[in-house]
Amino acid sequence: MQILNSPVLVGHGSQCGLVIEDPSVSSNHAEVFRRDGQVYVRDLNSEHGTMINGQRFEGEAVLQPGDSVMFGVVAFVLNGTELVAGHGTDHMETTGSGTATSNAAEPNSASSSAAAANQSELISAALVKLVTRLLRGYIWLVAATMVSAILMFVYYERARSGNSGAFDSWQTSDTLYTTLVVVSVVLSIPIFALLILWSDQTHRATEWLQPRGRQWTREWAIGAWFIPFANIVLLPLILGEIRKIATAARSNGKVGSTWQREGESSALLLWFVFYAPGLVFLWYGDAALDKVFDAEQYRNGLMMVLIGLGLTGAGATLAVTFIRDVSTKLGVDSRAAA
Repeated sequence: MQILNSPVLVGHGSQCGLVIEDPSVSSNHAEVFRRDGQVYVRDLNSEHGTMINGQRFEGEAVLQPGDSVMFGVVAFVLNGTELVAGHGTDHMETTGSGTATSNAAEPNSASSSAAAANQSELISAALVKLVTRLLRGYIWLVAATMVSAILMFVYYERARSGNSGAFDSWQTSDTLYTTLVVVSVVLSIPIFALLILWSDQTHRATEWLQPRGRQWTREWAIGAWFIPFANIVLLPLILGEIRKIATAARSNGKVGSTWQREGESSALLLWFVFYAPGLVFLWYGDAALDKVFDAEQYRNGLMMVLIGLGLTGAGATLAVTFIRDVSTKLGVDSRAAA
């Protein structure tokens, strides 16, 4: 296909000047055009992206003679000012109108290799390491907070029984408890942000595996974290879908249609089963700790706090297990995820 000054639309839609019938190609995927004697390709926010010589880019980029350009996983080569089908696209046909059509069901091997490489590169090993380490730090904080809550209970009972020295010890343990709670809340903010980023990256990475029948989009993988209460239901569904795609057997760089039959992750389900109720126990338990002069309410508050801390700590531990599992399946070095 000859590249002219006016942009040529690339995609699988019938309105395109270059029609590519491949599931990795969006309806309006990209534009190719000449400007000031050079050939440019502009990605139109396509789902699977556009790459030049194996490197994905956003916006527009210059295409030099001999460069390989991939729309999704379908490759072309720039020969002078003409875009020709790359190796392995034997089913590409050009009509008299200059429209090319691909009926290839499978991507070529070179394209599949590039797609697989990009899929793993989309997930930052540094991000996986950081989020898992922060979660481990959170777990240790939870354990320390549990110890301080137990000490509060012990010294509170001793102070009520008339032990004069126990009151000072109770105040110290109460101050320690409050400090640890504040630190835990502060630490949960970057953890929350990193979990959203990790969800986005793993969703993008699994898109390279071309799962047919996928239900949840990238926008849901990000936005579901911000929906109160509903996120307790939505996130296990979205992250569970990501894990199923990551776990499924692959052929020629993509998963088969049976990926939906993959089993559910017990670590993912228990993560939210433990963590969500744990937050509720902590909320009500911490409110009851203000009733210092009501012994029964104070004791009940401490018991609720201890239960809540145990549940959230278990949930965070399962989150680490799930994140490492999915990241490793998507090509992140297991040592980096440790």
